[in-house]
Amino acid sequence: MQNGVTTTITIDAGSNTTVVNAGGKTTTIAGVPTQNDPATGAVTRDGAMLYVMAHHLAVRTRTGQAAIQDGTALTVTAANNVTVTGDILYKTPPVTQTAKPDSRNSCRYTYSGNDNKQVLGIFTATGDIQLNNTQSNGNLE
Repeated sequence: MQNGVTTTITIDAGSNTTVVNAGGKTTTIAGVPTQNDPATGAVTRDGAMLYVMAHHLAVRTRTGQAAIQDGTALTVTAANNVTVTGDILYKTPPVTQTAKPDSRNSCRYTYSGNDNKQVLGIFTATGDIQLNNTQSNGNLE
């Protein structure tokens, strides 16, 4: 939110559109951000970098809905604080956790990768990345 205006950006690879809604004004752009091979210029996958120069950036998605689709690379970069206020889910979780007993009968956790070329980065040069857990179940994913 900046100056009381919330901006929502929806990237829909299926319909090949990017929709920007700012203060009730909607703009639809044909196409989606992509990541290109530096040597050939060929599109390798969906990819986006969102840079916000606002005093505060809140990152959230709709509860229970995946925000990071398979094959998507997204970096959120802000000049100041970034607050995560809701779940940011991957369509396919990149890691899973399973308990595996060791020789001393205690549990160790192993992680297996589900590499579907999905990645999320959140960066701020001068602020903090804050987790604001307001979830009704007490879990922020």
